[in-house]
Amino acid sequence: MNLAETYRVEKQAATRAMAGVALISVISSFCLLALPLYLFQVYDRVIASRSLETLVAITIIACVVLVVFSLLDTLRQVLLARIGVRFEARVSGLFLTGELALPRGASAGSLSQLAELRKLIGSSIFPNLFDLPVMLLFLLLVFLIHPLLGGIVFGGMVLLLVVAAVGELLTSGDVRAVEEASVSARKTLESHLRQHETVRALGLYPQTVAHWGRAQAKHLTTLLHLLARASALSSTSKLVRQLLQIAMVGGGALLVLSDHVTPGIIFATSIIASRALAPIEAIVGGWRQLKQGSIALKKLDARVAAFTLPDRQTPLPRPTHSLTAERVVYIPAPGMPPILKGITGAIGAGQNVAIVGPSGAGKSTFARMLIGFLEPTNGQILLDGQDMRTWDPVTRGIHMGYLPQQVGFFDGTVRENIARMRTDDPPELAIEAARFVGIHDMIMRFPEGYDSVISESGFQPSGGQKQLLGLARAYYGGPAFVVLDEPNASLDTEGEQILFATLKRASAANIASIVVTQRLSLLHHVDKVLVLKGGQVDAYGNPSDVMPGKLVRPVPNKAS
Repeated sequence: MNLAETYRVEKQAATRAMAGVALISVISSFCLLALPLYLFQVYDRVIASRSLETLVAITIIACVVLVVFSLLDTLRQVLLARIGVRFEARVSGLFLTGELALPRGASAGSLSQLAELRKLIGSSIFPNLFDLPVMLLFLLLVFLIHPLLGGIVFGGMVLLLVVAAVGELLTSGDVRAVEEASVSARKTLESHLRQHETVRALGLYPQTVAHWGRAQAKHLTTLLHLLARASALSSTSKLVRQLLQIAMVGGGALLVLSDHVTPGIIFATSIIASRALAPIEAIVGGWRQLKQGSIALKKLDARVAAFTLPDRQTPLPRPTHSLTAERVVYIPAPGMPPILKGITGAIGAGQNVAIVGPSGAGKSTFARMLIGFLEPTNGQILLDGQDMRTWDPVTRGIHMGYLPQQVGFFDGTVRENIARMRTDDPPELAIEAARFVGIHDMIMRFPEGYDSVISESGFQPSGGQKQLLGLARAYYGGPAFVVLDEPNASLDTEGEQILFATLKRASAANIASIVVTQRLSLLHHVDKVLVLKGGQVDAYGNPSDVMPGKLVRPVPNKAS
């Protein structure tokens, strides 16, 4: 079952569960007839007969029915809250996986929309929606008591429905505008928080606040406009309901004066009419939240369709032959020029290959293509002859290693980060990866060694240490192919020697390493060099053949 199918099944399960809650809601609504019936019996029977026994009996019955209503009302609210939480819990992980699997445009927005749906389901709006069928039965009951009173209630319903329709016309555009402005303001804020170091270093506080403030001001302005209209509609619905109560009491009194009904009918029908109109008034008052939930659901449906995560792929064995690019073309977006233009080449097991070229040549893009982060617009990347897109992503990740240009870590210990957050793996594997790279002693000098917690407010390795820890993570578990993007950008001479020794050990262990670099010193430690220019292969072969006259032999170590 793929992600979209799982989402559809969970949505259907939530709908079925809510149907059961709707039945409970209908039963609880009928319990509310206890109060008007009680008033009718007291005014028309008990007072007339002066029977204490009848008063006690109907009082006990009314209290029991209202206690049942309270229990049913509590039950439906709890069940709705559980349905919302269960739905979010079942699909939030799927949405996070789908977002992380996107090559670009990953966002936490879908998780926010799930939270919006969960709050809507657990709110008081759905119980009022479930009460709408009972509202028609209450209207019929008032008609049976007297057509005049039924006509008054029906007129009130029509007026409230008109208010709801007007509310939809007046606020539908505003709700979308508020949502879009909110997303824009949030993205602007997140962008500035990501640039926290630059803002703090250069004192860009006024510019940052002004930039974010413009987006936030637009959001708040549209929100105020929406709230003003929503408040006016809610007040109008309350006014209609209060006027209807006056009309019901006045109409009932007129019927009593003309001897068509008894005085108890005035109070009974007034309460029944109030219960009949309550769902519509509540829906009008919560129209904004209902509309936002509807928009969130539509966005979730559209987002699921955009996810391309493969499912139930047969786990393939460790690749042992080659990583091949066949006529790879990459266009970042429709209408934009291609970054990669028909790259073809193969990297064998155990080979060390350097990718070099001027800035903007497509080196990092090609590296991301080889690791599976980006997908070719045309052509294909083959891992042991199998299109990389058909590999199970988890299995493929086990057999691949990656060190991005900007090395980042999860909030966790050094060991957990080296182990790629695989907490079930034996701790020895992380230590083996550190020893393989040659940084075990460096880690042991950390405050708590492998148990040092990396976090924003805790331990932070230096730039060079980050690259070396990222290198250990890339080679964790003995992958078949490792892609390193500018692995020596922050390394000193000692760090570079660690990198060169790691490449040598990797080749001996039959691990292929693809290294994007700008430093020619690294070319002494690779078997092949791929030169990219303008998104095309300019040259590919042995370093001495591809770049004659540009390689300088490293100075031999005096100790040797």
